[in-house]
Amino acid sequence: MENNLPSFNSNKVLAENISVAEALRMTLDAVVMPHPLSIPVADATGCVLAQDIYSPIAFPPFDQVAMDGYALNWQQTDFSKPAKVSRTLSAGEILSEAIPTGQVVRVFTGTALPVGADTVVRQEWVKIQDGCVEFIQPNILKGSDIRFKGEVLDANSIALKKGDILTPGGVGFLAGLGIAEVSVFLSPAISILITGDEMLFPGEAYQHGKVYESNSIALRAALLDGGIDPNSIVFVPDDPKKIQAALEQALSISQIVLIVGGCSVGGKDFTASVLSSAGVNIRFHRVNQRPGKPMMMGVYKDKIIFGLPGNPSTALMVFYRYVVPVIRKMLGLKNSDLPQSYKLLGESIQPDPVFTLFIRARLNELDVFPLPNQESYRLDAFAKANALIVVPPGESLIEQGSRIQVIELNAVWK
Repeated sequence: MENNLPSFNSNKVLAENISVAEALRMTLDAVVMPHPLSIPVADATGCVLAQDIYSPIAFPPFDQVAMDGYALNWQQTDFSKPAKVSRTLSAGEILSEAIPTGQVVRVFTGTALPVGADTVVRQEWVKIQDGCVEFIQPNILKGSDIRFKGEVLDANSIALKKGDILTPGGVGFLAGLGIAEVSVFLSPAISILITGDEMLFPGEAYQHGKVYESNSIALRAALLDGGIDPNSIVFVPDDPKKIQAALEQALSISQIVLIVGGCSVGGKDFTASVLSSAGVNIRFHRVNQRPGKPMMMGVYKDKIIFGLPGNPSTALMVFYRYVVPVIRKMLGLKNSDLPQSYKLLGESIQPDPVFTLFIRARLNELDVFPLPNQESYRLDAFAKANALIVVPPGESLIEQGSRIQVIELNAVWK
């Protein structure tokens, strides 16, 4: 595999046993932003704007009727007397001549305000008789029920800003301004490589000594939650040549590659050596965190490669803490890091003096409660969790009722 990376010995690891903050900084610094792409606004829901959008027109583009009713000139109307309906004007029609003095024009919501009119009287505020309207609502105000030109936006003003996520309302808003295409950042292509000789697949008959493979399903589900379907998912035995071949294929089609398993120092943990053989710059290996200490991150040209430990709960935690921020940055979101908040701790926690702890937890509006069964091989706590408690290194017990940082899992893509 060709390696054009300069001035870095790919057989060495740049950093080991680093803090969570340093690992996250190095990871985000490694991101090469993709080029934005212009796509039809009708296809842009969920995309992130790559530039500010300026309105080509004022909005509303003309003085516009806000309610079905009768347009008139307030100064020229005697509201104590019936007024003749001179004509009916539908949405899309234009009345170029002024309304005759003392008369009204029947209008509908969205119609351009007739020349000379400055007020709309709602249809429920009048009675109709012999082609005339009788005003039954007292104290009609001048300027009532009109949407004035530029009331929402002036021409050439910013409609939406770079980094805004296009919702259905957003694409409708832009379409209503006459905008047909937008420049956006598209979701990065992602490949997942699952390594190991011990895997069975759901639905297969159980065999002693084997485990059912769940990492690919959990990681794909987490990506789909963010609107991203992996480019490829490949299962590879613990064979360095086969892992390297799969890696090289993944790097040819994806911007982010997740290698699951083989990150530690066992006899069949080949990820680090395979990455080096493939010309990947391993930026760091091993982070002072639990779970997830053996994780690694490397780069190849404009690609980012993550080595995720194979224990299912650990792989998912590392994905949320490190992979999602990379995706958020590539998508052009204003804040690449995960949305975080502080909650009141539901029960006391003992920190680790060296490691940052990520504890699967359940939160409500004010409080967060650590869940039992935190072992890295178990997913049952993650199945019930809607948050990760972030416990920084320390010696002192964190008492129940203390404010503590949490990552809300249902908000990681927001």
